[in-house]
Amino acid sequence: DVGSNLVQRKFETMRARRVNSDPYGFGQTSGGLAYHIEELRCELRGALFDEPLFLEGLAMGDASAVFPLIRFMLLRFSPMLSRLLVTERGYKLLGTSDLLFVEEVIRLARHELNIGDWHMLLTPEQMLAYGHAEHKVAFLVELTRHYRTKHLEMLRSCAAKGDLDSPARATRAAILQLCKTL
Repeated sequence: DVGSNLVQRKFETMRARRVNSDPYGFGQTSGGLAYHIEELRCELRGALFDEPLFLEGLAMGDASAVFPLIRFMLLRFSPMLSRLLVTERGYKLLGTSDLLFVEEVIRLARHELNIGDWHMLLTPEQMLAYGHAEHKVAFLVELTRHYRTKHLEMLRSCAAKGDLDSPARATRAAILQLCKTL
Protein backbone atom coordinates (compact mmCIF):
# COMPACT_ATOMS: atom_id res chain seq x y z
CA ASP A 1 0.00 0.00 0.00
CA VAL A 2 2.81 2.43 0.85
CA GLY A 3 4.66 1.38 -2.31
CA SER A 4 1.63 1.96 -4.52
CA ASN A 5 1.10 5.44 -2.99
CA LEU A 6 4.72 6.29 -3.69
CA VAL A 7 4.39 5.15 -7.30
CA GLN A 8 1.14 7.11 -7.67
CA ARG A 9 2.72 10.31 -6.31
CA LYS A 10 5.76 9.88 -8.53
CA PHE A 11 3.49 9.41 -11.57
CA GLU A 12 1.47 12.52 -10.70
CA THR A 13 4.66 14.56 -10.24
CA MET A 14 6.02 13.45 -13.59
CA ARG A 15 2.67 14.22 -15.21
CA ALA A 16 2.54 17.70 -13.66
CA ARG A 17 6.09 18.46 -14.83
CA ARG A 18 5.27 17.35 -18.36
CA VAL A 19 2.09 19.44 -18.47
CA ASN A 20 3.74 22.54 -17.01
CA SER A 21 6.95 22.38 -19.04
CA ASP A 22 5.35 21.23 -22.29
CA PRO A 23 2.03 23.07 -22.69
CA TYR A 24 1.53 21.96 -26.32
CA GLY A 25 2.13 18.26 -25.68
CA PHE A 26 5.19 17.93 -27.92
CA GLY A 27 6.83 15.57 -25.43
CA GLN A 28 4.15 12.91 -25.78
CA THR A 29 5.15 9.75 -27.58
CA SER A 30 1.96 8.84 -29.39
CA GLY A 31 -1.48 9.97 -30.41
CA GLY A 32 -3.08 13.27 -31.05
CA LEU A 33 -1.54 16.54 -32.05
CA ALA A 34 2.00 15.80 -30.87
CA TYR A 35 2.12 12.61 -32.89
CA HIS A 36 0.91 14.37 -36.05
CA ILE A 37 3.39 17.22 -35.58
CA GLU A 38 6.25 14.74 -35.29
CA GLU A 39 4.99 12.93 -38.40
CA LEU A 40 4.85 16.26 -40.22
CA ARG A 41 8.41 17.08 -39.19
CA CYS A 42 9.61 13.75 -40.58
CA GLU A 43 7.73 14.20 -43.87
CA LEU A 44 9.03 17.75 -44.29
CA ARG A 45 12.56 16.60 -43.55
CA GLY A 46 12.15 14.10 -46.40
CA ALA A 47 10.94 16.94 -48.63
CA LEU A 48 14.08 18.94 -47.78
CA PHE A 49 12.11 21.69 -46.05
CA ASP A 50 14.83 23.81 -44.45
CA GLU A 51 12.86 26.65 -42.93
CA PRO A 52 11.92 26.77 -39.24
CA LEU A 53 8.52 25.42 -38.28
CA PHE A 54 6.18 27.67 -36.32
CA LEU A 55 5.31 24.92 -33.82
CA GLU A 56 3.24 27.08 -31.51
CA GLY A 57 1.14 28.26 -34.44
CA LEU A 58 0.65 24.69 -35.67
CA ALA A 59 -0.33 23.59 -32.17
CA MET A 60 -2.91 26.35 -31.99
CA GLY A 61 -4.26 25.76 -35.49
CA ASP A 62 -3.11 29.14 -36.80
CA ALA A 63 -3.56 29.38 -40.57
CA SER A 64 -0.44 31.54 -40.84
CA ALA A 65 1.58 28.50 -39.72
CA VAL A 66 -0.20 26.12 -42.09
CA PHE A 67 -0.18 28.13 -45.34
CA PRO A 68 3.61 28.40 -45.78
CA LEU A 69 3.88 24.62 -45.54
CA ILE A 70 1.13 24.07 -48.12
CA ARG A 71 2.69 26.65 -50.44
CA PHE A 72 6.13 25.05 -50.07
CA MET A 73 4.86 21.59 -50.95
CA LEU A 74 2.64 22.62 -53.83
CA LEU A 75 4.78 25.33 -55.41
CA ARG A 76 8.44 24.91 -54.45
CA PHE A 77 9.09 21.26 -53.61
CA SER A 78 8.64 19.88 -57.13
CA PRO A 79 8.76 22.40 -59.97
CA MET A 80 7.78 19.66 -62.45
CA LEU A 81 4.67 18.72 -60.51
CA SER A 82 3.80 22.35 -59.83
CA ARG A 83 3.97 23.14 -63.52
CA LEU A 84 1.76 20.15 -64.29
CA LEU A 85 -0.87 21.18 -61.75
CA VAL A 86 -0.90 24.90 -62.55
CA THR A 87 -0.47 25.02 -66.33
CA GLU A 88 -1.76 21.68 -67.54
CA ARG A 89 -4.46 20.86 -65.00
CA GLY A 90 -5.58 24.44 -64.34
CA TYR A 91 -5.34 24.71 -60.55
CA LYS A 92 -5.25 28.33 -59.42
CA LEU A 93 -2.57 28.26 -56.73
CA LEU A 94 -1.02 31.66 -57.43
CA GLY A 95 -2.49 35.11 -57.02
CA THR A 96 -5.75 34.09 -55.37
CA SER A 97 -7.38 35.00 -52.10
CA ASP A 98 -6.80 32.72 -49.12
CA LEU A 99 -10.30 31.26 -49.38
CA LEU A 100 -9.92 30.40 -53.08
CA PHE A 101 -6.44 28.99 -52.42
CA VAL A 102 -7.77 26.67 -49.71
CA GLU A 103 -10.64 25.56 -51.95
CA GLU A 104 -8.16 24.75 -54.73
CA VAL A 105 -5.91 22.85 -52.32
CA ILE A 106 -8.79 20.73 -51.09
CA ARG A 107 -9.94 20.07 -54.65
CA LEU A 108 -6.38 19.16 -55.66
CA ALA A 109 -6.00 16.85 -52.65
CA ARG A 110 -9.17 14.98 -53.54
CA HIS A 111 -8.79 14.73 -57.31
CA GLU A 112 -5.04 14.61 -57.98
CA LEU A 113 -3.53 13.17 -54.83
CA ASN A 114 -6.37 10.78 -54.02
CA ILE A 115 -6.65 11.85 -50.41
CA GLY A 116 -10.01 10.43 -49.38
CA ASP A 117 -12.97 12.40 -48.12
CA TRP A 118 -12.45 11.19 -44.57
CA HIS A 119 -9.36 13.44 -44.41
CA MET A 120 -11.45 16.43 -45.37
CA LEU A 121 -13.04 17.00 -42.01
CA LEU A 122 -12.59 20.75 -42.31
CA THR A 123 -14.30 23.22 -44.58
CA PRO A 124 -12.25 25.97 -46.25
CA GLU A 125 -13.61 28.43 -43.70
CA GLN A 126 -12.41 26.21 -40.84
CA MET A 127 -8.97 25.90 -42.46
CA LEU A 128 -8.73 29.69 -42.37
CA ALA A 129 -9.98 30.02 -38.80
CA TYR A 130 -8.01 29.57 -35.61
CA GLY A 131 -8.24 26.11 -34.07
CA HIS A 132 -8.78 22.59 -35.43
CA ALA A 133 -5.03 22.09 -35.02
CA GLU A 134 -4.97 18.31 -35.02
CA HIS A 135 -7.06 18.06 -38.19
CA LYS A 136 -4.96 20.70 -39.97
CA VAL A 137 -1.69 19.01 -39.08
CA ALA A 138 -3.05 15.57 -40.06
CA PHE A 139 -4.10 17.05 -43.41
CA LEU A 140 -0.63 18.55 -43.89
CA VAL A 141 0.94 15.15 -43.19
CA GLU A 142 -1.25 13.44 -45.79
CA LEU A 143 -0.77 16.22 -48.32
CA THR A 144 3.01 16.10 -47.92
CA ARG A 145 3.13 12.30 -48.05
CA HIS A 146 0.95 12.04 -51.16
CA TYR A 147 2.66 14.92 -52.95
CA ARG A 148 6.10 13.40 -52.36
CA THR A 149 4.83 10.06 -53.65
CA LYS A 150 3.41 11.70 -56.78
CA HIS A 151 6.72 13.51 -57.32
CA LEU A 152 8.69 10.27 -57.08
CA GLU A 153 6.29 8.53 -59.49
CA MET A 154 6.81 11.36 -61.94
CA LEU A 155 10.60 11.09 -61.69
CA ARG A 156 10.52 7.31 -62.10
CA SER A 157 8.30 7.67 -65.14
CA CYS A 158 10.73 10.15 -66.69
CA ALA A 159 13.73 7.97 -65.92
CA ALA A 160 12.02 4.85 -67.34
CA LYS A 161 11.27 6.68 -70.58
CA GLY A 162 14.84 7.96 -70.72
CA ASP A 163 13.64 11.55 -70.68
CA LEU A 164 16.13 12.60 -68.04
CA ASP A 165 19.26 11.25 -66.42
CA SER A 166 18.69 12.91 -63.09
CA PRO A 167 16.13 15.35 -61.69
CA ALA A 168 18.71 18.13 -61.82
CA ARG A 169 19.17 17.69 -65.59
CA ALA A 170 15.52 17.75 -66.53
CA THR A 171 15.06 19.87 -69.60
CA ARG A 172 12.06 22.06 -70.15
CA ALA A 173 11.04 19.99 -73.18
CA ALA A 174 11.22 16.73 -71.20
CA ILE A 175 9.14 18.21 -68.39
CA LEU A 176 6.48 19.51 -70.77
CA GLN A 177 6.39 16.19 -72.59
CA LEU A 178 5.94 14.40 -69.28
CA CYS A 179 3.15 16.76 -68.27
CA LYS A 180 1.26 15.83 -71.43
CA THR A 181 1.54 12.10 -70.74
CA LEU A 182 0.38 12.19 -67.11
